[in-house]
Amino acid sequence: MKKIFMAVVIAGMLAVFSGNVFAGSVNAPGIRERIEEQQRRIDDGIASGELTRAEAARVQLKLDKIKDREARLSADGKLTPRERKRLHRMLDANNKKIFHKKHNPRKMD
Repeated sequence: MKKIFMAVVIAGMLAVFSGNVFAGSVNAPGIRERIEEQQRRIDDGIASGELTRAEAARVQLKLDKIKDREARLSADGKLTPRERKRLHRMLDANNKKIFHKKHNPRKMD
């Protein structure tokens, strides 16, 4: 019984870790998820009218630059702690911009 239990636990751990490796999260933990979340917020803001087209274009341009930077930095297969910290700072700044753009009094006509 213990052997079966241990085999199930080990198989589960392998599934979790192999999923992380193939998802790319070993190289950039949290960064790709944050990029996807910001993209969703921009898209939702356009759909709901919280973001004007001009506001969305500005934060989308910044997000596209962050995506490009992440792709260049992880092209060698790894991110240094310094590179990861820089990307998180860029995402923090863009996150604040998205929030402020979505909560200002300007609305679509």
